[in-house]
Amino acid sequence: MKKKSNRTTADLTNPHDKFVREVWAREEVAWDFLSRYLPPAIASRLAPGSLRLRKDSFIDDALREHLSDLLYQVRLQGGGQALVYVLLEHKSYPDPWLEWQLLNYLVEIWRQERQQKKRRLTPVIPLVLYHGRRRWRVVPLRRLFEAAAGLEAYIPVVHYELCDVGQLADEELQGIVLLHLSTRTDPS
Repeated sequence: MKKKSNRTTADLTNPHDKFVREVWAREEVAWDFLSRYLPPAIASRLAPGSLRLRKDSFIDDALREHLSDLLYQVRLQGGGQALVYVLLEHKSYPDPWLEWQLLNYLVEIWRQERQQKKRRLTPVIPLVLYHGRRRWRVVPLRRLFEAAAGLEAYIPVVHYELCDVGQLADEELQGIVLLHLSTRTDPS
C-alpha cells in the first residue's frame, strides 16, 4: 500500500472532501464530535484539550474518491496516549471490504511507528463516519474467509466504532454547527 503523507486540503480535488477535511481539521470540532459519539468508556479516557491532528493519510489513490481519513493523537487520562483514526466514508453504500481496508490502514500506522524505532505501539481507535442513505450493514472480515472450523483464531478481527449519521434525525445530531453541515452535505 502506498502511503500518502503530509497531504494538505489544497491537494484535494473533491470539494466535499476538502470541506469535510477543513471542518475536521478544527480540533474543537473533532473534540466535540469524539466526546459525544465515541462510546462513553472510551471518550472518558481521552484528556480534554490534548487532541492534535496529524498530517498522515493512509488512503490509497484508488479509494480517494470514496474515503478520506484523519489521524488524531490524544493523551489518555492517567497517562499514555492513543491515536483516533477517523475514516470518513463518502460512498452511498456500505463496502463489504471496509474492515479489510481498516486493517491495512492500522498496519500502516504501526509500521510507521516501528520505522520511528518506537519500543511500543500506540493503540488506535478506528471510527467510521458514514453518511450514506442505506443503513450500515457491512460483512465482518471473518466472513470474507473460507469456512474452516477450528481455525477461527487465525482470522484477524477488526474492531471499530461506527457513527452512521445518515440514520440520525437532525435533532439527534448534536454538536458544533460546522460538524452538522459537514455530515449532511451530499457527497454526490
